[in-house]
Amino acid sequence: MNLSDPLSVSIAATQTYKKALTAVQTNISNLNTEGYSRIEAKVSESGMGAGIATVTRSADAFAEKTLRSANSALAFEKPATNYANRILNLVGSESSSLTAAFDRFFSSSKQLATNPSSEPLRQDFLSSSTFLAGRVKSMATELQDIVIDNNAEVEHRIDQLNGFSSQLSAVNKQLLAFTGEPPPPALLDKRDLILVKMSELAKIDVTFDANGLASVTLSDPNQSVNLVKKLEVYNLGVEPQPQVIDFGALAANQTLSIAGITITAGGSGASAAEVAGAFDSLANGASGDAAAANIASATGTLTGFTTSAVANTDQVTFTRVAGSSATLSKSGTGASATSFSGEKNTQKVIDSLGNEISTFSGGTIGGLISAKAGVVTPLVANLNTLANTFVTRVNSQHKAGINAAGTIGGDLFTTGAGTNYAENIAVAISDTNEIAASGRLYITPASSNATEINTSLTFGHNDSWDGSVEAEFTINFTGATTYTVTQGGSSTNYTGFDQAIGITYGDVKISFDSAPSSGHSFTVSPNTTGLGDNNNITELSNISSETIFSGKTLREYYINEVGKVATYNDLSKMSTEAKQVVFDSAMTAKDRVSGVNLDEEAAELVRLQQAYLASARAMQVSNKIFEELMRVAF
Repeated sequence: MNLSDPLSVSIAATQTYKKALTAVQTNISNLNTEGYSRIEAKVSESGMGAGIATVTRSADAFAEKTLRSANSALAFEKPATNYANRILNLVGSESSSLTAAFDRFFSSSKQLATNPSSEPLRQDFLSSSTFLAGRVKSMATELQDIVIDNNAEVEHRIDQLNGFSSQLSAVNKQLLAFTGEPPPPALLDKRDLILVKMSELAKIDVTFDANGLASVTLSDPNQSVNLVKKLEVYNLGVEPQPQVIDFGALAANQTLSIAGITITAGGSGASAAEVAGAFDSLANGASGDAAAANIASATGTLTGFTTSAVANTDQVTFTRVAGSSATLSKSGTGASATSFSGEKNTQKVIDSLGNEISTFSGGTIGGLISAKAGVVTPLVANLNTLANTFVTRVNSQHKAGINAAGTIGGDLFTTGAGTNYAENIAVAISDTNEIAASGRLYITPASSNATEINTSLTFGHNDSWDGSVEAEFTINFTGATTYTVTQGGSSTNYTGFDQAIGITYGDVKISFDSAPSSGHSFTVSPNTTGLGDNNNITELSNISSETIFSGKTLREYYINEVGKVATYNDLSKMSTEAKQVVFDSAMTAKDRVSGVNLDEEAAELVRLQQAYLASARAMQVSNKIFEELMRVAF
């Protein structure tokens, strides 16, 4: 044996165990480092001493893929829970719920029916109407704030995803430098951590080439949407969804104002095409008044939007400028002829080619889009339906009555222009004298009637009613089933009377609590004072029990909407809990392969330290023997 062999073997062993100790120390120091995969230096021992081949990274591709999938699934559920909770607190809490506001409105109407001439009760009814309108408007505004927050978060998450795509491309570029040799474990850890963070934002598919370079696409149904292809990055984007305005004609001198621009028609009026053309022309930089002959003026500057005319139509597309919170509304004497379509505050996610990505199957981005589509947008639409249906029915009833001035009532509520009824709701009257509590007609039985029969009047039974108070008319019964109606000196004979059905004459229905007989007479007269009669306010209060919402009352419809949100919230929580279990299991499986176990590392550290010390001692002994032999020899 060569005299230097024991020394060489012990030196090599000492270096080997030093590298192994360094690997263990690295594992321990990175115990809490996110994304770290433990490394292992395998020591081979033989009769020629200890040797080390290479330091290996403990990782499993299947475990990493499973973790990314579970991460996407869990992240998808969290926005649904967050937004459902927020909305449930809005629609279900005592401080913002609509049930209390509707109850107060109908309670005050019932109170007013007990004494319709009472000024305090009239004030209370007007106050409850204002409170109701304010509560509906407040809820609608809060919902739009939620929509805006959702949009902003989607945009932020898209920016994050694009940032991770750029980081992954940079890591791929670094991996290229190690072609033909194992890349550093820390670089692979960085790559896999970026992929996990990307999977939290969107469900992704990942492929690796022979050098470990990762390419990423969105998962089904968007596999064709690239995010990273080795060194190339494909950024996603967010764009506002356009709204379309269908312009109507303006009569002579009428005005229309939208988003900072005002159009005024000339003395002959302006066609819809002329109004649309003038608006789009000014919005896109035309100076001065529009050229159309029938447009008197077009002034102002478009704010928060860009526009483009739709060819061969009277429509203009409005696209909200990115970052703007502007919303479309219209005003002016000719505003009613112009209509909007498309939801406000909407946006779309686009790929690097500008194509819309309508569905995200996982991740926070997918969860945000799903939560908006699943709970926010339907509630906004149904709240608008509730407001519009309620206002239409109440206004119809209010306009059937007489106010304190003895004239036909007007609208009690207004919902402004467009289809955002809930957001634009307001009380249309400001004076208690405008409350149409009385029926426009009252009925008086003839004093000569043989028996007392109670009667009542209801209105709204003829869509062709012209909105004026009917002239007085008299009903004379000529038999058990026959009667004559006399109005303005003209008489008409009728047969087939049925007490269960009553008599409908024009827009008015007369009901009887018992059957009249021959000789009974009743006179229906205009109510000229508008006070003292509670007919109309009683009918208005009865709207609370009418099934005007597809077989549901107003209260039932609203509670049903709250129930939908509560159910969505409960299902989201259940799903989140289930996905959390799957995620935890996937993380545990990964940690079994890649995680650092402090007890195991400590035991390995002790073993390697002992081996290192033994090798160092062997090196010292070998060196001493070698020195002694050299001394004896010379």
